Amino acid sequence: MTGPQQLVQKLWNYCNILRDDGLSYGDYVEQLTFLLFLKMAYQLPAPDFRHAFRRTEVILYGPQTFDDMDRLARIRTCYQHCALQWVLRREMTNQSLRKRFKLPENKTASISQTITATLEAVWTTSPSPPHPGYWFVAR
Repeated sequence: MTGPQQLVQKLWNYCNILRDDGLSYGDYVEQLTFLLFLKMAYQLPAPDFRHAFRRTEVILYGPQTFDDMDRLARIRTCYQHCALQWVLRREMTNQSLRKRFKLPENKTASISQTITATLEAVWTTSPSPPHPGYWFVAR
């Protein structure tokens, strides 16, 4: 089986498990959406969410290494990593981002540059910068 066929087969396997558990149609769709979101949340580079009138488009990218990503892809991945860490009530650190990018410890400077670029992008595109009590943790 090829990549897309394997993905479809896995999805149908999850569907059968959920159906056998007696989930309603709404719960069924919700769980499949959640599984897809989890898969997208940890891929590299991160998906690109674009909001349009009455819809949201999600652009998925093929797997890339840190060195293969362009600046924007690194910023988007860093931002989404920070958001996921916040939701999980964890600190976003240089170490956690290096782990996400699967980089060795000697790449700390590259990760620090990515964090700085992300902060600059967020502050220049936001209507107002984060309030003074808001902390970004980058070790």
